[in-house]
Amino acid sequence: AAGENKVFLHPLAIIGMSDHYTTIEAGGSLAKPGSKVLGLLWGRQQGLEVSIMDAMELAYTLDGNGAPIIEGDKVNSMKELYLENYKDRDLLGWYSA
Repeated sequence: AAGENKVFLHPLAIIGMSDHYTTIEAGGSLAKPGSKVLGLLWGRQQGLEVSIMDAMELAYTLDGNGAPIIEGDKVNSMKELYLENYKDRDLLGWYSA
């Protein structure tokens, strides 16, 4: 119906998030198994329709209380590089596991 929100989650985004989580849990990452998994979601939004097409790992460090610290400059650099190749997409949000 008109005016409905629609969200489409592309299989590539699901695979990217799953691979990121699995790599950490299997010990194939610098992050220890059980570490928080953070990443960025890429795609398109047209009105009330959102298409999440890709997911990318997001590196972080921990503060003294164990909370993630994300460097804004690194995120901006990642965004610039991504958008050079995929001009029709934008940074839509983030994921965490």
